[in-house]
Amino acid sequence: MAKISDKDEIVDIYLKYQKSLLRLAMTYVDRSYLAEDIVGDTIIAVLERPLEFENEASCACYMLSLIHISEPTRP
Repeated sequence: MAKISDKDEIVDIYLKYQKSLLRLAMTYVDRSYLAEDIVGDTIIAVLERPLEFENEASCACYMLSLIHISEPTRP
């Protein structure tokens, strides 16, 4: 099976998992616009790096992990 590195394929995976990414981001912030910013920053980070994924699941998992890493510090 071919690895996923094409940006169009990555964007398709992002669009498929966008709602899940947003739900996860909402667990870290209390405003939807902040969650949307986190999710937007996630796809930008993925597209800016020359990455190669084994499959769709590994790509989605990586995006979810970026949202977890970008968790803002709560007061």
